[in-house]
Amino acid sequence: MLALAIALDLLAVAAGFLLPALLRFTPAALLEAMIAPAGATTAALGAVLWFAMLSARDAYGPRVMVSKVDQALRVLGAAVPAWVLIHLLAFVTKTSVPFESRLAIGLSLPAVLVALCAVRLTAIRPLARRMYGRLVRGPRLVVGDSERADRLAADLEERDPEGRPTLIVPLAPM
Repeated sequence: MLALAIALDLLAVAAGFLLPALLRFTPAALLEAMIAPAGATTAALGAVLWFAMLSARDAYGPRVMVSKVDQALRVLGAAVPAWVLIHLLAFVTKTSVPFESRLAIGLSLPAVLVALCAVRLTAIRPLARRMYGRLVRGPRLVVGDSERADRLAADLEERDPEGRPTLIVPLAPM
């Protein structure tokens, strides 16, 4: 599951960079730049960089992969610094194509964000929900001994279509 998630994330990032670049460069020019030593170095180190940034934000944790909101926030939090660092890496390695085009650079951030979120929510999340069923169908815990905790537990049980149990643990015994 983890290897598939990493591979899909890297494919989404590559698509996010390559699709806007096709507006300015031909596929042959992109392939030629990718085969060049600077392009190959940027691609290889860029893949490691993206994996490191997503891992640092715990985007591959089981609890994150089953959640829509956590997943989107973690991906967005990792994507912006990784995007900046990949451009710095391209500058250091002197990779010109597609990083010399302001159009390709300007459109690559939104394209990467959309591609990553789409892959995460349409492919990785359903697989993770099947793989980590206990996280999805397990009980919920509400800690507190007030009326507010009782209302929260009742709301959680009422709004849950799967009928998961909600446990209330008072603070006093803790």
